[in-house]
Amino acid sequence: MEDPSWTRNCQSLTGSLQSLDKKISALRRSTNKLRSLKDINREREKVKKTTAEINTVDVPVIEEQLRLVDRFVHLRPVLRTEGVKLMSEAQSVLQSYRDVCDQFYKQCISVEEASRGKMSGRLDGSYEDDAVANQEGGKPLPVTQAPTQKVTFEKDLYDDIMAERVRETNEIAENVKDINEIFQHINEMVGDQGAKLEIVDANVTAAENATRSGNQQLRRAQSYQEKTSRNKVLFMFLIVMIVLVFGSLIL
Repeated sequence: MEDPSWTRNCQSLTGSLQSLDKKISALRRSTNKLRSLKDINREREKVKKTTAEINTVDVPVIEEQLRLVDRFVHLRPVLRTEGVKLMSEAQSVLQSYRDVCDQFYKQCISVEEASRGKMSGRLDGSYEDDAVANQEGGKPLPVTQAPTQKVTFEKDLYDDIMAERVRETNEIAENVKDINEIFQHINEMVGDQGAKLEIVDANVTAAENATRSGNQQLRRAQSYQEKTSRNKVLFMFLIVMIVLVFGSLIL
């Protein structure tokens, strides 16, 4: 009989992989639409939004589900075949996601270089005329250079890395805060248990004293009982002797 937890985790992992695969298809469509700088600017925003959602939601969920699968496989070797199949499928989908991101990045650079090459050929003549005119007028030639897609992507990557580090730092701070609260709660529990132990210890001491006093009272009672029994025997002996004496006198 299959473990319900294993079945739920497998179904959840399969659903997460299907969701990620749909988003990968959307990234491929964006890559195929890149034909000009205008296309890059338009599709880049879509891809940035999609990858941000994947990196913050889909990938962490899949990694957590893979850890659960690996734990199940170690606990129950009979699930190894199905578990290895699921893990291989997940690794394949994650690798496809990395590949499609690289393809989009490379396609952006390729389209940008091609567009700039065409524009530079058309504008060389006008740049030379402007340079001559500016030199004759005594004005320096202004040099302007728009940032390339590579620089833009590297900047976005740096921003994403820094944002991820800030998020991880905040998570660590929250975890430390939670741990601190747990330790404070444990200290309070230990203090309460210590007070209860002191009360128990006092009760045990009182019980020992009461037991000791009770034993003393029992010994005294036993001593009194023995003395009373001895006195009764002596009294009965005296009565018998008196009866015998009077009986002998009468006779």
